[in-house]
Amino acid sequence: MSPRPAFTDKNILVTGAGGYIGSALVKAIAAGAPQSLTLLDLSEHNLVELKRVLDADFPSVSYQAVAGSVNDSTLVGSLFAESRKHLIFHAAAFKHVELMELNPFAALMNNAVGTFVLARAAVAHGCDSLVLVSTDKAVRPHSMMGASKRLAELITISLSRPDSPMNAVRLCNISGSSGSVIPLFLGQIARGKALTITDPDATRSFMSVDQAVTAILDAAACRANGCILMPRFPEPVRIADLAKSLVNGHGPYPIEIVGLRPGEKVSEDFIGPNETENETVRGSLIALETTKLPPAECDQLMQRLRTYIGYRNLPAVLDLLKCTVPEYVPSELIMRGASVSAKQ
Repeated sequence: MSPRPAFTDKNILVTGAGGYIGSALVKAIAAGAPQSLTLLDLSEHNLVELKRVLDADFPSVSYQAVAGSVNDSTLVGSLFAESRKHLIFHAAAFKHVELMELNPFAALMNNAVGTFVLARAAVAHGCDSLVLVSTDKAVRPHSMMGASKRLAELITISLSRPDSPMNAVRLCNISGSSGSVIPLFLGQIARGKALTITDPDATRSFMSVDQAVTAILDAAACRANGCILMPRFPEPVRIADLAKSLVNGHGPYPIEIVGLRPGEKVSEDFIGPNETENETVRGSLIALETTKLPPAECDQLMQRLRTYIGYRNLPAVLDLLKCTVPEYVPSELIMRGASVSAKQ
């Protein structure tokens, strides 16, 4: 892992600060002795746990723990008004694919609209750098979570300016994160339950949380402006092989094939249909050439999206997504929901 950078003269905002990636990122930043840290998270529990760590391990770091949502424009504006934020790390997101298929409006409001609110505030207040933490599920998305993160990517890179550069760093699965397959399997083994595999051919790439933090910090330090940045991912592994390796030594162990859940894919893509590798910009980060939207179009897009979400108009939301993210393939669950909504 590369050496931690120093942040001695920086006021830093981290959204989703109490999450699995966010909390690891906060600890790395705190080790660099920032001038101040603002920690934004919806989860009271996560903020309390993070506060305990900072108080115990980094007592000299000045920080503010804020319970709230990134799509609360009044709250976000007040955070910027209190002090200029030099660096912004945007890790707040709803990330569970299956749950977000059941809650599409929440996924879009938190992941896409929240990113727009934050990016607009960052530009208005002249931040030095904003990094959006994105996911490989934003590439050719089959889920509402993935589509919402692709929108977040487009918003970030499209609103970026030379004096307030904003970039997205695209990560793969993080080993050990909440809801990921490894803790799921370990929990099933501990309870003596069969290991549930969605598809015999399903594959995923995994990186450690330290690798993720390094990629995020490298993204903040590079000179890119309005880019999607991506580390070199490990080769994908078959989930069935991963399951077998975890039960090695437990003797014969039952494995149950449950089928792909709504929004899931057999394998993830890393580079989209309109993206090409450009250059290595820092460490192992690759800059991707990709499509962008005119800033005025971003504003109109978000105004329409907010309106459709307010009216719970799923058919209109899908039409908007198909125009903006044409590679998005809605699940049958989402299509059924849109059909029911259209009849009401």
